[in-house]
Amino acid sequence: MKKNSVLLVVYCLFSVPVVANTKVIALLEGEHFWGGCVTDGRAMPFGSKRFERDLYGNTQGNQAQPLLLSDRGRYVWCEEPFKFTFAGKTLKVEARAGEIRTGKQGDTLREVFQYVSHTYFPSTGQIPDERLFIKPQYNTWIELIYDQREDRIPALLQESVAISDGSSLCLDRRTNPQNDLAGPNPDTFSRRFRDRPCTARNSCPSRSAWARSRC
Repeated sequence: MKKNSVLLVVYCLFSVPVVANTKVIALLEGEHFWGGCVTDGRAMPFGSKRFERDLYGNTQGNQAQPLLLSDRGRYVWCEEPFKFTFAGKTLKVEARAGEIRTGKQGDTLREVFQYVSHTYFPSTGQIPDERLFIKPQYNTWIELIYDQREDRIPALLQESVAISDGSSLCLDRRTNPQNDLAGPNPDTFSRRFRDRPCTARNSCPSRSAWARSRC
């Protein structure tokens, strides 16, 4: 009996999300917010009806950021993912870790975005590789999405002007989640397209070791 009680306590500790801090913000009349998951853009702006999203471990298969911006110059920011809920006239934000920061800067989206970008994620000031601007870029992830097969990539390249104009190639080695097929073999393409330069390091797929090595 004692052992079962201990197991129950352990289960409860690990199954119930731990909320480090919570903030409830009263919405202003006619105020709207943008942010969170890119794929939730179809539901934006937030504020006029109920909406809920937990960013912890869930980016809806695309990009996301723990940031909400208001057209009244207000913002919500956290260094860690948070859950946010618009209901009625309030915005509730819950974070398991990190400090939830809120504030107001100006009275427009432009003003508040400029403030939070300079404050929380400022630009490095570095200019991307010149080839990103002077030559076309061909990324197999953009062109083929999940269908990264070795029989399709050469055909794609042969059809593009990239073969003759010295433009850049980024090879994506991500596994196809629909059929568990491995991505293209980098050795095959490094032999066949050895003269294809890669674009700036940050523009290469993060999981493509071959592409990074060509930068």
